[in-house]
Amino acid sequence: NFFSGPIPNFLGKFQMLQELHLAKNHFSGQIPSSLFNISTLYGLYLSSNELQGSIPPIIGNSQHLRYLDMSNNKLNGIIFTELFSLLSSLLYLNLSNNLFSGSLPGEISKMSNIYKFDISHNKFSGEVPDAIGQSSDLEYISMQDNFFHGTVPAKLASLKDIQILDMSRNNFTGQIPKDLEALLSVQFVNLSFNNLE
Repeated sequence: NFFSGPIPNFLGKFQMLQELHLAKNHFSGQIPSSLFNISTLYGLYLSSNELQGSIPPIIGNSQHLRYLDMSNNKLNGIIFTELFSLLSSLLYLNLSNNLFSGSLPGEISKMSNIYKFDISHNKFSGEVPDAIGQSSDLEYISMQDNFFHGTVPAKLASLKDIQILDMSRNNFTGQIPKDLEALLSVQFVNLSFNNLE
């Protein structure tokens, strides 16, 4: 639609709300913290707007959240540890095409049920923690177009259900781990535009 302006705070008063779809509008400003007071919220879709600022730390209150899509905005800041440790039941996370920065915390391993993890086209940096290999249900990983460095984690070989793996356009070095040969279910791997040998 063509809705614009800030996301209304009163939406946080809908205490029985399970899904909120606001994608592909012209909403701007910050994500209101009031949305995460909805204890029943199951899916939150805010993609393709003009939202700015960081993810409110109060998101940790959303214990029933399974689907979170904030892609294609102008969100920034670091991804704080609480997002990964408190949302252990998250199934789908898409933060792509924003301005997020900082490194991924080891607590990423606590997202044990997630099947899609997309943080592509941001400004993330640092090394990818080996703990990502503990997210056993992952089927889709996209980390392309960031500033990750170090080696490609051999622990990715533990992801027996992985189908899509895109880590292109980063600063990875070294060799491709031989352990990745164990990824028998993989359909697409992209490691291009790195510094691999």
